[in-house]
Amino acid sequence: MTARRGQTAEEGGVPYDRDKWIKEAPFRFAKTMPENPHWYITERDERRRGFGAELGAFLDRVHEHGGTRFFKRYPYRTITLDDHDYWLTWGQDCGAIINRKPSTEAGWDDTTG
Repeated sequence: MTARRGQTAEEGGVPYDRDKWIKEAPFRFAKTMPENPHWYITERDERRRGFGAELGAFLDRVHEHGGTRFFKRYPYRTITLDDHDYWLTWGQDCGAIINRKPSTEAGWDDTTG
């Protein structure tokens, strides 16, 4: 039996950290939004780097297990991992955009700070 990523040890798989890719992805600072400092990666860039499967699994996870939060009254699909909030947006030329910032600085409408 060949072990595949994602399988548990009991299923013949090799233990792995499913969040490793997102934690180590080369997020860039969103310099065009100084009023909302955060970092992002794009679907286009991650697919070029060879991480299309990991990106797809993460997007599925956000849609299936995340929630909707509001920032300045606009809804975003979000998920929190460790100490960071991630939210999804879309770019015409680059596909899905995964945004990230520390949870304590996210500034969602449903939090006070």
